[in-house]
Amino acid sequence: LTLRGATRGANPILYPSALSSLNASLVIDHLDIDESEGPVFCRGGSLILRQSRLHTPYTGDCLNVKGGSAETYDSLFIGNNAPDTDAIDYDGVVNGVISGCHIRQFQGPNSDGIDIGEACSNVLIEGNLIYFNSDKGVSVGQASTVILRKNLIVGCVLGVGLKDAGSMATIDQ
Repeated sequence: LTLRGATRGANPILYPSALSSLNASLVIDHLDIDESEGPVFCRGGSLILRQSRLHTPYTGDCLNVKGGSAETYDSLFIGNNAPDTDAIDYDGVVNGVISGCHIRQFQGPNSDGIDIGEACSNVLIEGNLIYFNSDKGVSVGQASTVILRKNLIVGCVLGVGLKDAGSMATIDQ
């Protein structure tokens, strides 16, 4: 699916992105979203995203998952100069995966490659290329736990930022 110029749903609180899901199970392959408001948002349910390309010219995360389960594989995330724009933002995800992704140029203030928060647990972040983001390559906070393995992080202000009580990261290579 190629999606261009999409807006939010009629109720932007429930459906804040071009592709929004609420307690649904999604398996997405080869999605290409550009020039759209907040490409992908999932609340609850499950998401598997593979071999996709997500870019937004606006403020907001390319992929935002709140609760439920999420796995993201082999996808390209292209940033912009807007503030508070992360490539991938997992909140409250348990046993999540982010693997084989290319994340680049999230250059606005407070923009991370990967942002893990709101008590995510056991998220595996492995084999990603994360480069030229204005803040952190990977941010781990709000009592979240992650395993980082074999990621390449270049040209970010911080490679990995670990913050807030109860947050923990195991970093290998």
